[in-house]
Amino acid sequence: MKKLSVIMLALAMTLSMAVVASAAEFAPYLGGEFQVTYDGSEAEEYTPIEVENGGNWARFKMMLTGTVEDEETGTWAKIGTKLSTWNTEEAAPIYEAGIKGIGGVLDIWYNSHEYENAKRGQIPLYQVMAKFGGDPMFDKAPGNVFAADFNSGNIRANLGVDINKGSEDGNVLLIGACTFGFDGGEVRAAIQSDKASDKIFLVGGAYELGFGKIELDFLSNSPDEGDSTSYVQGSVSLADLGLKGTFVFDQKFYFPTDGGYGVGVEFTGIENVVLGAKMLMAADDADENDENAITDFYAGYNFGVFETRVGSYKAGKDGDSVFYAAAHVGMW
Repeated sequence: MKKLSVIMLALAMTLSMAVVASAAEFAPYLGGEFQVTYDGSEAEEYTPIEVENGGNWARFKMMLTGTVEDEETGTWAKIGTKLSTWNTEEAAPIYEAGIKGIGGVLDIWYNSHEYENAKRGQIPLYQVMAKFGGDPMFDKAPGNVFAADFNSGNIRANLGVDINKGSEDGNVLLIGACTFGFDGGEVRAAIQSDKASDKIFLVGGAYELGFGKIELDFLSNSPDEGDSTSYVQGSVSLADLGLKGTFVFDQKFYFPTDGGYGVGVEFTGIENVVLGAKMLMAADDADENDENAITDFYAGYNFGVFETRVGSYKAGKDGDSVFYAAAHVGMW
């Protein structure tokens, strides 16, 4: 009986070690950002100080994942769960699997929750009050995607397909992007055609010069029903002076009647100091009081992990000038 107990114990320990050896490698992730803002507008009379929750500057993503991988074949798989400000009611499952490093340049895989590799372009100028980073102009990240990612150094290409029929049109979702790098710059493009036949695409590029950097991007949105809209955003950075100028030419993307235009300038030539101004204006009087028709003047100081801003903004031609202050922490 004693021998049997020893044998059973040894067998249990062996099985336990086998289970541990085959278990996925645990990799927790928690990232995000938040911003405490004082907004002096009358609309915020009773709650002038708050943390913006679930918007552009207060969001989080927590992922608990486990990964198994075979180095010899390049095969791998990941399972887990995700909780974020985009889905706070319940955790979203994560399932990923694929083969990486094919020929040293190609990954083929499946992503169930958020395919982000096709994001391209500048950060949009359109944002009321202080800007602290943000998503690029083309920021699509669909789930349930079979993807192929190619990276050879100068060429980075990404393609994702969701073959499930999700609309009366019976279309698949297709997302793709490509960046071609050359000496001193890059050319980039991205497109998504969704199940309802809506299409959005971006084409642009960047070029480094002796004095700084030039960027230009064109974004177009073509819905299945209705007129197409678009806008162009360009910027010039003067590295030695710490100056960056941005312009926008809008073709009904933000101002629906007859489009508009915008300009912005930001100075970062003094360490940890930020000075900026921007104006976004409608071409037609019908849009002059649109919430996107703004002026914004701000100053800031970056102190440790905190980015701070104080400024004054005005939304719409007839809107009041509003004082605001903000402190932001980024933890991506």
